[in-house]
Amino acid sequence: MNVLIAGNNEYKCKMLPNMTSAVLPRFGKHYRKTWTDTPISLSKTFPHRNGVLKTFPEVLSYRMEKKINVAVIGGGVVGLSTALCIAESVPSSVGVTLISEKFSPETTSDGSGGFWEPHVLGNTPLHLQRQWSDSTFYHLLDLLRGESAGEIGVGLLSGFFWMDDYREDPYWSKTVFGFRHLSPQELSFYPKAKHGWFYTTIKVETSMYLRWLLKRFESRNGKVLKKKIKTLEELAYDFDVAVICTGLGARELVGDADVVPVRGQLIKVSAPWIKNFYGIGNNIYIFPGLNEVKLGGTHQTGDWNTDVDLQDGKFIFKSCCELNPSLKHAEIKGQWAGLRPSRSAGIRLEKEEKVFDGKLLKIVYNYGHGGGGITTHWGCAKEAAKLVANSIGGTSVVSKL
Repeated sequence: MNVLIAGNNEYKCKMLPNMTSAVLPRFGKHYRKTWTDTPISLSKTFPHRNGVLKTFPEVLSYRMEKKINVAVIGGGVVGLSTALCIAESVPSSVGVTLISEKFSPETTSDGSGGFWEPHVLGNTPLHLQRQWSDSTFYHLLDLLRGESAGEIGVGLLSGFFWMDDYREDPYWSKTVFGFRHLSPQELSFYPKAKHGWFYTTIKVETSMYLRWLLKRFESRNGKVLKKKIKTLEELAYDFDVAVICTGLGARELVGDADVVPVRGQLIKVSAPWIKNFYGIGNNIYIFPGLNEVKLGGTHQTGDWNTDVDLQDGKFIFKSCCELNPSLKHAEIKGQWAGLRPSRSAGIRLEKEEKVFDGKLLKIVYNYGHGGGGITTHWGCAKEAAKLVANSIGGTSVVSKL
């Protein structure tokens, strides 16, 4: 047995008599050593990163020193929470990089009402909706009970939801606090209503929460790269695992035509006297927040327009004023429009493998959350982190949050 010097490392190898070739160690799953079946010339070069030719000892040295790298693509609440969950869960030998063309305050998540309630989740199986939504609710509740709740921007919000016909109680009625049917007196507040609910849920100041998630991710040695990823092949040579949390961008990045926009528009007003949320069955809502009240909204499937539509704005303001006439005196601070990443088949949360130019890339998909990004993000992030752990060798996932 002889010793081969490869970079700064020494490896045992079976040298042949001419000392110019050897039966060298190769690496299977988890870099366990086995032996090559045939002798390899030590001077032979191999295509390596970015097309550079390297000798086998150089490649060998690189592979031994290379740690596992995970890329999370997407800078919204799903991408940030997934990156954090992974960084909190995997060994320090695993590098996690968050890559996105846009970060807060430019994401769709920033414009969200930040209201926990399952909404626009397509055909996501009910048991998974419940699992991921409940997991997120109790995660947010733990944050709310902590001393950093003010920095994170999470709190409780109570309010009313009126309907023009009877509906069965939703599955999440047992998750929120104090769910009950409205009394006749409460129904009279909105004369068109025939039925309604009152409950207390969790409200998130989304921009504050996104900043907190990013800060915490970076504190766990997470790397951040502002870049648009156009193809999965771009990731194959620098990363072992890619986690796709691109929302509507998955339509282009992974070719999923089932992902379609559901346009939403809202108005931001100053109305500090509004302390409860109000909603009616046709997507009209009033959500008070820390610094403003959000009035919404629209639900326009297949509409790619991200500009504010004046007619939509007039309709929203008029409808919200009918719901609460005091809003007629509120100062309008601005309007916003964004696209919910809806997927008729429901949330896609699964893994697969693809090979690009001989390089294996393990992929985890976590997109298609529609209007339920805030509602399901943490439950989905934990599930995605488990899939990543399985992909890199079965590391157990226990979030430290």
